[in-house]
Amino acid sequence: IDSFPYNTVAVESTTHYCDLIQEQITNGSQKIMAQNDWGTLSSHIRNVQMRLRRLQMHSIFTALDKTESDADGKVLFGGPALPGQLAVKFPSSCDVAGYCEIIASKDGPAFNTHFQKYKHYPARSRFRRMPKVVQNFQFAEIAHVLEPDDGRADSEG
Repeated sequence: IDSFPYNTVAVESTTHYCDLIQEQITNGSQKIMAQNDWGTLSSHIRNVQMRLRRLQMHSIFTALDKTESDADGKVLFGGPALPGQLAVKFPSSCDVAGYCEIIASKDGPAFNTHFQKYKHYPARSRFRRMPKVVQNFQFAEIAHVLEPDDGRADSEG
């Protein structure tokens, strides 16, 4: 779509979007989510993702993070705050899954975006030239990584 005026669309926050879908499915929490309702939610999110991926632009989905700890406070798992298996399945269908963190310093906050597994967060990229971490992320810093090298694409889909 050459005339489309945007390069990127962002869905911010997928966590809250899923909450709204659940609220609609449960009629304002008047019923409990049944197994087929979870399938409806998952299918809806996948459908939105597939439709956006068909557009000739980048699509970005953000989510809050969620950690699970044991009784001693040791973190066992970290990832996006999405319901059920969607927390695992949704990021796995993305070309890049990053984890963003804020680090306080005397010079002010620094914003790091990790593109490889970081601590307990499953960050990853299908692009082999993607850096492990980018400080104060700007898309222009990684745009060249998303372009084909050697005349071949880094990933399909």
